[in-house]
Amino acid sequence: MRDRRKTDTLPRASSQNGAEAVAAETPQGMPLTFHLRSPLMAAVRVAGGIVDLYKRYTELHTDEAIALCWKDAARHEKRGKYRAALGVLRRLATLAPPDPAIPYRMGIVHEKMGNDDEAYRCYQRALELDEDQPDAHLRLAILCMRNQTDKEAFAHLKKVTALQPNHFAAHYRMGILHDRKGECDKAIAAFKRAREINPTSVKACQSLGFAYETKGMQAEALACFKEALTLEEVGG
Repeated sequence: MRDRRKTDTLPRASSQNGAEAVAAETPQGMPLTFHLRSPLMAAVRVAGGIVDLYKRYTELHTDEAIALCWKDAARHEKRGKYRAALGVLRRLATLAPPDPAIPYRMGIVHEKMGNDDEAYRCYQRALELDEDQPDAHLRLAILCMRNQTDKEAFAHLKKVTALQPNHFAAHYRMGILHDRKGECDKAIAAFKRAREINPTSVKACQSLGFAYETKGMQAEALACFKEALTLEEVGG
């Protein structure tokens, strides 16, 4: 009985020699393939695929992502969700190449939130990227006028008129600054230029009338006030 059990028992390979045993039983010429099926390795492969897909997506769709960010920021700003708009604009700054329009828009949003200091820094950043930005210069001039720093405001307004000689708002605000300093002749010249650029502006006509009145030119002032009333009626 003991001899029969020996003859019927098949030889078994040890765990260390399992691979050799399987290889020995494999027909010659047939490739032996081992498949490693580990949850960790599968997760690594999936993660790698996601990263590669993300890289390809961002490379192929950067322009679409930038356009979408601009739309989202504008939508949030229109709805008064200023913090959300700033968040989108900050994300946009990481996607787009350096663009003065991004910090400029952030400055506008900060102004709407009442953060003049942050707005000032944003406009300055826009000018660092491109110093020939008339809108950024104008917004800085307005902030400076609001904070009674007229000298800096004048400098920005002069830059605007140098870049765009027919910029109505710049000439009009220069008139306000001159009037504030009691420089009637310069104020009149600035308001007249603004009215030439925009003949239908009621505020330019009224401001010119007040400047004439301060100067003691009553007839000219009265004519401006009458014209302003006519413009209001037409516009209303």
